[in-house]
Amino acid sequence: RSNTEDVNNNIIEFKEAVHVANVELDNKIVGCGKDLERCRNDFQQNLEKSFNELDEVVQNLATGEIADSVREIASFRTKIKDIGSKVFEMDAEVEEMTRDRRNNILIHGLPVQEGECMESLANIMADMVRTRLG
Repeated sequence: RSNTEDVNNNIIEFKEAVHVANVELDNKIVGCGKDLERCRNDFQQNLEKSFNELDEVVQNLATGEIADSVREIASFRTKIKDIGSKVFEMDAEVEEMTRDRRNNILIHGLPVQEGECMESLANIMADMVRTRLG
């Protein structure tokens, strides 16, 4: 055998090895493509499942807890308006009572005290009657 034959045999073996490597590489590329497609499909399915679960949770909240909270807030608003109306009425009554009190009998010598009430006036009157009328 000559060197030329050895070189030619080496070239042929090399070409065959390259061809086998190319086939193996092509098979791996195809396998990776299939794996990638499976991963893409799995991801899509999981994403859709997650969106469906999230939508279900949102629907449950909207019809359950949040709806209850919205109704409760509306009830509180109504109660607050009612209380506000009552406070307004009471304020008007207090103003009327103050006006009525100003129109009552004025007794000279009876000091007017700030923040006096019916009880303190009754005590002052009782003391005055006891001390002045005996």
